[in-house]
Amino acid sequence: MVKTTLVKEYQKQQTKLTVKHPGRNPLPESLRREVIELMPKEDVKGLHPVGKEITEKLEYRPGELFVKQYVRPEYIKPSNDGLNASRIIASLPAMPLEKSVAGASLLTHLLVSKFVDHLPVYRQLAIFKRQNVNINHSTVSGWIKDAMRLIEPVYDLHCWQVLNTNYLNVDETTIKVLDKDKNKPHTGYYWVYYDTQRKLALFDYQPRRGALYPKAMLHKFKGYLQTDGYDAYETFDKVEGVTPFAAGRIAQKILRSQRLRQSQCGCGFEPDTGFI
Repeated sequence: MVKTTLVKEYQKQQTKLTVKHPGRNPLPESLRREVIELMPKEDVKGLHPVGKEITEKLEYRPGELFVKQYVRPEYIKPSNDGLNASRIIASLPAMPLEKSVAGASLLTHLLVSKFVDHLPVYRQLAIFKRQNVNINHSTVSGWIKDAMRLIEPVYDLHCWQVLNTNYLNVDETTIKVLDKDKNKPHTGYYWVYYDTQRKLALFDYQPRRGALYPKAMLHKFKGYLQTDGYDAYETFDKVEGVTPFAAGRIAQKILRSQRLRQSQCGCGFEPDTGFI
């Protein structure tokens, strides 16, 4: 939608030629335009326009909370015999949380702000408060938990898409976690599963670094599994249909084999480590 506002010229017409900055990126066409038409002070009645200059400025309007009000008229329909009557009213549309005042758009905003933009709930509530909307922290936390349950099928589908491949990269990395039951941050782990062919990544948070976590996630996986030399991945060496390979682990096995041959033959030589 394009909103057009007609205003009179408020400053002297510029005569200097404006040169477009050579390094400026164009503003996305997908953004909504508010068009402000500036007319000259002079009387242009009867004149033919020969062109127009367009100047674009990127602006921002803070997000708006609003109330979507559903009004449903009620009717009384008498029966044919006139002895009884029935109430007629339209049904409400399907809603994510039927017993909550939170609409679908607000729930979406809460989830994206928290998990994509990493904006804590208390900061979101502070933004709402500036719009004279006060909501308890526990209430919003409950909304987020309930909304997350609703999108679990989407998560399950994403897991299936990432793991339904014949070549997978797996690695784990640490993350500092705040827990209400502990007085200080502790170390948690993101287990990352990456389908390099379709550029799909799956992040699975777990509190520890044990082999049981990738084993549970990959219990149906068949194909090539690329990892680092961490011992937890050795559990896949004996899994039928899985071909694990890692440069570090392969190098360790070669070195152990060379040391074993050295001890058996009694000869002394330094193992070739140039490929590590």
